[in-house]
Amino acid sequence: DDILAWAMCAEESEMETVIIKDHQHFIVYEKPSLIDFFFTWNMGSACNKAYPTKFVKKNALLFDTTLRFSEDIAFAFHFFHEYFTKFPFGKIRFCNRPLYWYRSNPGSMTKTIQSDYALWQLQVFQPILPELVQFYQADPSQLKQFYLFLVQTVAVGLSNIYNNNCVLSIKERRKKAKQVLSHPLVKQMLRFLRQEH
Repeated sequence: DDILAWAMCAEESEMETVIIKDHQHFIVYEKPSLIDFFFTWNMGSACNKAYPTKFVKKNALLFDTTLRFSEDIAFAFHFFHEYFTKFPFGKIRFCNRPLYWYRSNPGSMTKTIQSDYALWQLQVFQPILPELVQFYQADPSQLKQFYLFLVQTVAVGLSNIYNNNCVLSIKERRKKAKQVLSHPLVKQMLRFLRQEH
């Protein structure tokens, strides 16, 4: 019942095409330690995990087609919630060798300037916070990891809004930035980080 996952690389030359037989190349994550895996490039992607088809179908686990960004992260959290509810002592066996080449298309939505990027991402991450606290019982250091990840997301979103290639007017940009900074999750993030210092 264990879940297999593997590392990815951004360059084809870094990819390895080897048969992994040695267990030393695997990192085992159980439910209490899974948060350490969550906020890495390898966690959110859907293309580097062997999801059990029968389990996915039985639990009607589907991608949320209303999400514009990070629908794979939302799916992963939904899947692992159901998985660890069914198998509390289940494991994710993560191979730390780059077995998958993640090809990036310069013209894709994730690589172009999107003024709504931060708001779309916040839509994904808002339900994840209570999940971390209630289901995974995240400690303050793990919550800090989540909020620092969120800081990067907000920073990218704001830079998109004020990018020279953004088609919004100055007034529209200010309005969009205000929407981001007044978002409940951003306010919660700022309160948490202020308390840390």
